[in-house]
Amino acid sequence: VANGMVEWEWDLERNQVRLSKSAQAVFGKSWTDPAEAFRLVHPEDRMRVSAQVQRGLEQGEYQFTSRMVHPDTGDTRWLETRAVVHRDDAGRARQVTGVALDVTDKLRALESARDAERKFHVALKSASIIAWTCDAQRRYDWVYSPAKGVPPAQLIGRPVGAALGPGSSAYAEAIERAWATGQPVRAPVQWTHEGRTQHYVSYVDPVLDAEGAVVGLVGASVDVTELLEARQATREVRQELQAIVDTMPSGVYRCDRAMRYVWANERYLELLGMRREALLGRHMGEVLSPDTWALKRPHVERVLCGEAVQFEHAVRVAADGASWIHGAYSPTRDKQGE
Repeated sequence: VANGMVEWEWDLERNQVRLSKSAQAVFGKSWTDPAEAFRLVHPEDRMRVSAQVQRGLEQGEYQFTSRMVHPDTGDTRWLETRAVVHRDDAGRARQVTGVALDVTDKLRALESARDAERKFHVALKSASIIAWTCDAQRRYDWVYSPAKGVPPAQLIGRPVGAALGPGSSAYAEAIERAWATGQPVRAPVQWTHEGRTQHYVSYVDPVLDAEGAVVGLVGASVDVTELLEARQATREVRQELQAIVDTMPSGVYRCDRAMRYVWANERYLELLGMRREALLGRHMGEVLSPDTWALKRPHVERVLCGEAVQFEHAVRVAADGASWIHGAYSPTRDKQGE
């Protein structure tokens, strides 16, 4: 049945209904008694439907959406009913003509879209993402969750990035580059509000028509302020730790599993007589003298197996000549436990 639609006529004088041939396919049955129609209406909708029909007979037309319980399958279907009341010369209602349209699939698709939109909004909100689209003039036509202090309504119609104020030229250039090349771009963005600067990473993707021409842009900016602040705090802690370790009288260093130096304090560099840039990345066996490496290698191999090792032996180092040293090696593990 095209569009799941049924046409019907209701003769009020005879109280009989005439349905189009599509009734069997849509309703699962056909009838002439108007009461049969109400028996198909979902029990929770019957009172409302009856009131709307009575009101419609008085007003001359009615339209409503209600649920129907299909007699064959028991499934609940949604129907949209539209009707017009026809009167005689005396103004008495004589006939009602109308259509009933099965809109179940339409409503389900709409609900799915709404559900997807709700999830989309939750995802944007939980991830602190600002999203927007713009027209061919690079002016906002939709904005979601803008930066603090800027209501979405104040951005619609304004150039993309206009709210950023001074220092937005780089972002404007990125927008123009995305439009000109038809390629996505990534650009850092800063926004200052009430003395606090927020940092974002903005991604801009062109919207293309069927011929591949750019007709709009879609942008999303991720708030990375806390991440940058955490990185800065980590750098400061590392610098403090480095300063503390550099004052230690003992040589301290770290190697990866391949025994390449990745870090060393000042005392260890002094013992080797090497600069930091010359040491990092090199294998321990290349840096130490052959006899020293031969003494240390068994201990290193035990550490690679996960042991913590302490040892003492005489070694020759560049700064002090032959000395007795006390060594302590401890294994470290990455996130995978290796």
